[in-house]
Formats: sequence, C-alpha cells, structure tokens
Amino acid sequence: MGVLSRMNAIVAAATVAIAFAAPSAASAWEWPNLRFWDDGEPDALAPPSATADETPVTLGTGWYLRGDLGIAGDTQIPVGNVILPKTSSFPNNYALGLGFGYKYNNWLRSDITVDYRAARVFNGNTTGGTILCQDGAVGTPAGGAAFTGSAPVYGNCLDYVQARMNNVHALFNVYADLGTWYGLTPYVGAGIGFNMNYQRFQRNWYYNNGNPYSPTVWTDPYTKGTYENYWDTKSASTSYSLAWALMGGAAYNITNHLAIDVGVRYVNLGSVYTSGVFGSIKQSNSTKEMRVGFRYTPD
Repeated sequence: MGVLSRMNAIVAAATVAIAFAAPSAASAWEWPNLRFWDDGEPDALAPPSATADETPVTLGTGWYLRGDLGIAGDTQIPVGNVILPKTSSFPNNYALGLGFGYKYNNWLRSDITVDYRAARVFNGNTTGGTILCQDGAVGTPAGGAAFTGSAPVYGNCLDYVQARMNNVHALFNVYADLGTWYGLTPYVGAGIGFNMNYQRFQRNWYYNNGNPYSPTVWTDPYTKGTYENYWDTKSASTSYSLAWALMGGAAYNITNHLAIDVGVRYVNLGSVYTSGVFGSIKQSNSTKEMRVGFRYTPD
C-alpha cells in the first residue's frame, strides 16, 4: 500500500472515532450539573454553591416598657354645686401609667405614656339637711267666708348629688439622663400631648321619707290652676385639651433589664368648662405628682 493510501486510511479511522465519541461527550455535559473529568477536578465553569446567611434580623437595642404609680395633688374644680376633689391637701388623688420608649444613648431617651387618673367622685347630700319644698296649696275660693285666696303647703326635702370627673392624658416625653453616680442616674424631662376630660353631674330631690319630690303636681284651690315643681338636674360632657409636663427624678438598675424610677412631675391638663350656680365657668386643670415606676428593657 502506498503512502497516500495509508494516510487516507488513518483519516477515515479518525473520522469514525470522532463520530462515535461525540454523542458520549455531549451527554457528559449537562449544564448546570457538576461533572468531573478524568483527572477528578471539578469543572471550572460550574456555578459556586450558595451559602445561607443565618444572621438574625433585629430591630435594634434600647427599647423599653414602663409602668408607673403616682400619688397626686389635683387642682380643685367645681362641678355643679360641689368641689372635686373634696380636699386640697396632698395627696388627694392617684394615677396609673403605662408606656414604651427608646434609649438612644447614655444621655438621651424618649417615650410615650398614657396615664389614667382616678375619678374625682362625690355622692351625697349637699344641703346639710332638709329644706322646705312646696308640694301643695290650701285656701278658700273667691267669695268664701273666712279666707279668700290660697297659701302654699310645704314639705321637707333634701337632695342627692352624684358628681364625677375623669382625666386621661397621653404624652410624648423626652429625657436627658445626667450620668450615673453611685448606681443612680438622675434625669430631667418634658412632655407634650393631650388630655381627655369627662365630667358628669346629677342632682335629684327627695322627701325626707325617701319618696322622690320631682315632679310634684298639685291644684291650687283658689285659682284652680295645676302646678308642677321639677328640681332635678343632669349634665355630662367630654372635652379635649392640650397637655404638657415637666419632670425630674432618678433611676436605679436592679438588674441589667430592670430599673426602678422615682421622680416628681407637674402636669398641666389645660382648661375645662364646668357648670356651676352662675353658668359655665372656665377652670384651670393641673396636678402635681410623686411617682414610682419600673422600666423593663428586654434586650
């Protein structure tokens, strides 16, 4: 066989080998599955495996919850014909508060608080006993003999008054912590928000035997007219006003998560209108408090 014939035979054999090997090589390449070549090394074009990020997501530290109990000296305000609270001495009321806040650093924090002030309440008699109340008339018709005309007939009556005033206020407060000294962290602060005031007054009249006086109806024997006395009164109202506060105190960390807070606070609850003997009266509403509370920091 000549040289040219031998070369043609080699080329033909190589072509046949490539034709059989091509399908096998194509089946071995399946993107993106990882395949290994004969040297055991991974394919450089295979995508890298993803690593899950297990870092927990947090909202930041410094959040805290608070609860407070305060004894107060509330301003006396007339509601109807009674003054609430009944005494001006300190304390004459108390308040309960809840809130949450955030401590930005060792010097600055803020919170939102909602305080419910105990109702100023009065239930009882305000006349100091009985008073005369007309419940009839006697007399002789016109042209009669001994007496012509009419004269009133009175009974003994007393009132029963139910009066109350409620205040609930919400404040946004900012505090400056003044460093820690021997475990105590003094602070000063101020707050602003609103107050909701609810007041109710009801006055009912009774005979001294317990029977209601209002309404009492009688007929005058002289005029033949029918008369009715109605003395009972009732009113209620709800109003909102701007409120602001100034406060100061000191906190002590019992644990890393719990602190006790002792302080004083002045709260101006705005103005309210009350119904008195001489009509509606504008009154200033404020309070001074001594408070003890706890702040809980969960993280």
